Amino acid sequence: KVLELTHEGLRESGEWSYQNGLNMTTNYTRAAEEIMQSLKNKTLIVTTLINAPYTMLMANHEELEGNDKYEGYCIDLLKEIAKILNFNFKIREVSDKKYGEKNEQGEWNGMIKELIDGVSFNAETRSS
Repeated sequence: KVLELTHEGLRESGEWSYQNGLNMTTNYTRAAEEIMQSLKNKTLIVTTLINAPYTMLMANHEELEGNDKYEGYCIDLLKEIAKILNFNFKIREVSDKKYGEKNEQGEWNGMIKELIDGVSFNAETRSS
């Protein structure tokens, strides 16, 4: 049996055997609906770096608050995805201004660290 972990627990999603290989039985329409339902009305923290044209500060950003301070391709894409999936988000600039590198001790910094530590749900940047 192949099991998948859902927010409701483990569910059988297929079978595997030497003779027949992998046979997935998951209804991906239902899975997509479950994902959409789990995001509905949630507020997600999204970490980013200022990097034109992907994420930029508005010309009058000092006069603005929250998400209104930002514009760019990643911001537009995030707004559209949030509209389709019916979730809210808060944009947060990564505190150390780094994408993420692993040091000699195997620890990450930057946006990668924030994702690993659960500070952010998603990282929006040129490589997203």
